[in-house]
Order: sequence, then structure tokens, then C-alpha cells
Amino acid sequence: MHAALSKLGALPDETIVYNGHEYTTGNVKFAMSVEPDNPAIARLAKLVQESKVTTGLTTIGDEKEWNVFMRLDSHAVKYAVVPLSYS
Repeated sequence: MHAALSKLGALPDETIVYNGHEYTTGNVKFAMSVEPDNPAIARLAKLVQESKVTTGLTTIGDEKEWNVFMRLDSHAVKYAVVPLSYS
């Protein structure tokens, strides 16, 4: 998964995402549990409220801001995974 997301992350930020599934509501809940203060996730939550199907409405740039698995270098994500190592 990391290899695949790294390849996708190398695409231009304006590349439109056509995901093959619609798990966005669940993704918002998970992302909020990891990074509750990330404003990009709040934008994603709003998009989910406005559009039941989000396929084709986001970009790789958006994913880099709110997809936890594309933010593994983020301090907030690292802390959520291993909080004791950052004490």
C-alpha cells in the first residue's frame, strides 16, 4: 500500500482522483481520529456531506493533505501511531 500511494503521490497535485470504492465517510472518521485538528479533513467531511459519491471530486493534492496513509511523515500522524515515543 505504501509503495502504491508513493507512486500516486508522485503524480501532479492537480491529478483528479477516480477511486474504485466509496469509503470516504469511513475515511473521514478514521482520519479525524488520527488528526482531529487537520483543516483539510474538515474540508473532506464537508465534501462528504454535500456529495454522497466523491469519486472524481478530489485531487492527488487533496489526498496529500487529508489521507493519513499519504501523510506518514507528518508529526501528528506519527504521534497518533506511537505517542509514547514523542513524549
